[in-house]
Amino acid sequence: KEEMVYGLVAEEQSVKKNENKIQFADTVIEDLIRDILEKPSEEILESDLEGIDVLLAGNQGVKRLEGVEKLENLQKLDLWKAEISDIEILKG
Repeated sequence: KEEMVYGLVAEEQSVKKNENKIQFADTVIEDLIRDILEKPSEEILESDLEGIDVLLAGNQGVKRLEGVEKLENLQKLDLWKAEISDIEILKG
């Protein structure tokens, strides 16, 4: 029985190794995501982002959005007073 449990754990870790790692161009966005995920230093994977549907980044000096497009379940994005000049990444 213990072998089976270890086998499942190993299989789950193997799947995560094949996932895409996500990088954010803006450190403010990355720090907010890390706070939400409670992952201060670990790699951020695509599956980590599935539960994020709100990102409140207003009035924090956000300048770049690259990586935000990976938040596929995002319903609300607050960028009030952001310093963004290109929102092309949000098309789609």
